[in-house]
Amino acid sequence: MKNVIVLSLIGLICIGSGILKADEVTEWNTAVLDMIKADGISNHFGNRSTAMLHIAIYDAVNSIHGTYEPFLSIYKAGTSLPDQAVAAGAAFEVISNLYPQKIDLFQPL
Repeated sequence: MKNVIVLSLIGLICIGSGILKADEVTEWNTAVLDMIKADGISNHFGNRSTAMLHIAIYDAVNSIHGTYEPFLSIYKAGTSLPDQAVAAGAAFEVISNLYPQKIDLFQPL
């Protein structure tokens, strides 16, 4: 339950602040949840994976704008980078490292 609250807050911060459109976050979230359900991954690992996904997206986009306190990120990204590209890059990096056997599933995103 705690994970759901944290993920909801991260999503609201990213979406509510107008920094990132919900489409990119929703697309990655849906793809990961579909993969978790299809593969029968346990709730523990599924929750951990989605938490890591959303924290990576949050920190990546926040590294451009610097509006909020980062969770893990310690560097700034260039301000000319598009939010959607940075979010997709962070999401792909996390998920492809957690599930390398599923890399083909996430490359089109």
